[in-house]
Amino acid sequence: MPVRHIPYCAGLPQFDQSVYEIALRQDHYLRKVLAVIPWDDFDDRLACYYSDGVGRPAESPTLMLKLEFLRHHHNLSDREVIARAETDLSFRFFLQLPLRWKLPDPSTLCLFRGRLGRQGFREIFDAIVAVAREHGIVKDRLRIKDATHVIGNIAVPTALALVAQTRDKLLAAAEPFAPLLVEGERVNLEVLRENTQNHQPAERLAARLAQLRDMLVWADEVPPPDNAQANREWQKFLAQRDLAHKILDDQEHPDAGDRTISTTDLDARCGKHGQWYEGYMLDIMIDSEGAGGRGVG
Repeated sequence: MPVRHIPYCAGLPQFDQSVYEIALRQDHYLRKVLAVIPWDDFDDRLACYYSDGVGRPAESPTLMLKLEFLRHHHNLSDREVIARAETDLSFRFFLQLPLRWKLPDPSTLCLFRGRLGRQGFREIFDAIVAVAREHGIVKDRLRIKDATHVIGNIAVPTALALVAQTRDKLLAAAEPFAPLLVEGERVNLEVLRENTQNHQPAERLAARLAQLRDMLVWADEVPPPDNAQANREWQKFLAQRDLAHKILDDQEHPDAGDRTISTTDLDARCGKHGQWYEGYMLDIMIDSEGAGGRGVG
């Protein structure tokens, strides 16, 4: 039985095709990407990651892969790539979407990555990138957006460790309630680490702040279990989610005061660690990635 997918365009309406032909020059970069990569062939390769006839129909893997390509090439978050695809004619042409077609919710991309897992996503996405690289249509390094307004007046190494630890604790707390979304974020994190490993700390911090911001969008929508009030795991998740909001707000408004500087010690907010005013940095400067010496972030 074929996997059920939400219907994807079998072809663009004539009027829409005419609009795209007028709006996009013939040598547009995305025309070439659309032409040289056999996108539809990936549906069969992805079939093993879907359950036949179980749950709601899935979004087309072809559409998800194209969105992932746009996201990585243009250094966009899940929310940003969906928002841009709503109005950018070059994106919509590349996705082969009619002008009035509604894009999926941004969390669908995270679920898609979670469904594939780290190994599956790597194999599929590397195959796409390999074809694109053969034709000279991808860059090996992601472009990092200017984040001066985000990182001003921040002690970057400390903030990088704090944000990484906050992200990891939020993912661990969310896993019982949203396992596919958590796995999708971990896939995203693996790619993010690789693509920013040679970047300056400030650039790495900006990328991780963007990921934490996206995580909180879906984390805020996770439905509570039936026994939410008595569920200790759920209460822990809520506490980690609230702390992540606070730390993100601190990093985006560094001059606001009352900043949280530890994910484990509430007294550390005022620079105090138990009875001492020094030594608290050890709480957040450990290898929060669990990367065996690869460093924080």
